Amino acid sequence: MDSTYWFFFLALVFLAGCFQTRDYSSHYDPYGGQDVVYVDLPFAAGYQSQCVQGVGGEYSHMLECTLYDIDMDTPNDRDDLVFAPASGTVYVHSESLTSGFGLHINLDLGDGTYIILGHLDYVFVSSGQQVTAGEILAFEGTTGYSTGDHVHMGRHLGDASLGGGSGTSVMGLGLHVRDTSGIQQEDLLTYEMWCDLAWGHRYESQLQVAMWHPDGALLTTPYDGNIYRKERGALRRFYSEDHMLMSGQDYDDVILISGEEFSCYSIGTQLKDEFVGARIDQDDNVWLLYENRTDGVRERRMVPQQAWSEILQSWGFGLDYIAKLDSEGASLSTFDMVDEYAVFRDGTLLTEVGKSDVYFVSGKVAMPIVDWDTYLLMGLWNHEIIQVQPGVVESVFMRVGDCTTGKWCITRSNVLDCGYDFADLYTELDDSQDDKEDSDDNDSGGDDEDDQDTDVPVDDST
Repeated sequence: MDSTYWFFFLALVFLAGCFQTRDYSSHYDPYGGQDVVYVDLPFAAGYQSQCVQGVGGEYSHMLECTLYDIDMDTPNDRDDLVFAPASGTVYVHSESLTSGFGLHINLDLGDGTYIILGHLDYVFVSSGQQVTAGEILAFEGTTGYSTGDHVHMGRHLGDASLGGGSGTSVMGLGLHVRDTSGIQQEDLLTYEMWCDLAWGHRYESQLQVAMWHPDGALLTTPYDGNIYRKERGALRRFYSEDHMLMSGQDYDDVILISGEEFSCYSIGTQLKDEFVGARIDQDDNVWLLYENRTDGVRERRMVPQQAWSEILQSWGFGLDYIAKLDSEGASLSTFDMVDEYAVFRDGTLLTEVGKSDVYFVSGKVAMPIVDWDTYLLMGLWNHEIIQVQPGVVESVFMRVGDCTTGKWCITRSNVLDCGYDFADLYTELDDSQDDKEDSDDNDSGGDDEDDQDTDVPVDDST
């Protein structure tokens, strides 16, 4: 055989990442023994992409690991986000950035097959991580055997923990798409799509992605290094890394959001001169100190005895700090005393021992997250959850959400709603504060079912 042909064959094997062409014998099952599954395109709803290579095109995939896969075009002049097209467990592969599928993700569907997303530029998730449909995974790119930015996508039969070249491409993949090239077809199998570099059709994604997070969340986009805290619907940017650390907040609590979600918020004032501290007085009362020069706030609140160490932990104080807590440092008398107890910081995740409920603290309300799918969509996979003893949530918070009634319960529909916020949240909190002050003014010593939440700390500091 001519050496030129040998070189071409070896290059094809090395670059494509799989060795065998399709066996078209009558015994071959193109579905790989699997039912057809429908998933979304890995782009946010409304994103349009041309199918430039695939099963029916003039230039198409012909190997065992690519035959029913498709290539969706993406711009060469910018980085666009790739989202999870379905729920499952991801495995990241980067054996070679110049051959095969390059940097790619295999999304294990749990049925012996996986969705491959190939030729990525940068990945935001890690192997073994569980994801849900609509969650940010990566930037598209042109790594591997590729001549321009695009996303290679297909359903493979095989082990998702191995590189995509080891699997077998199967027909059983359908996409929730809208054909925008005149036919207006929806929900197509990949082999029904029109894919070609010249005459391939454009398809619009239907994938719903996260568009909202509660107040207190620390947010960032993959397009810049800025970190924001959401407060009453607006994003407030930290002036610098040092200023964020001085405020007692941690990078581990930062949530990655898309540009689509970022555009849903207004931009508030910058966070610059914020300080959080904790001190103990001569009577062993623990005080939380908070200063924000930008907002003109310099306050202290007594920390309730129940879960006091966990409350301080939510404000950024580790166990080493708490163990050494003393009265040295800032004078308590220089901080205005607020006649309400300190609670867990907005943005904290809480759970009680023996219970599965996870609460997101927002607006001084403990909001339960309705299910695991919603939890993942919010980007909370690796976030710390502070565990407290049973009954602490009800005793510390004036307001606690309830998913059985829908009151202050975070659902998937909330997270998908651009600009959403609990309309009554701050109204009820402000009203409850007014009611508490009226109750304090008119207290005759009788029992009150809310007294445990609104007792006024006594200032015993000197």
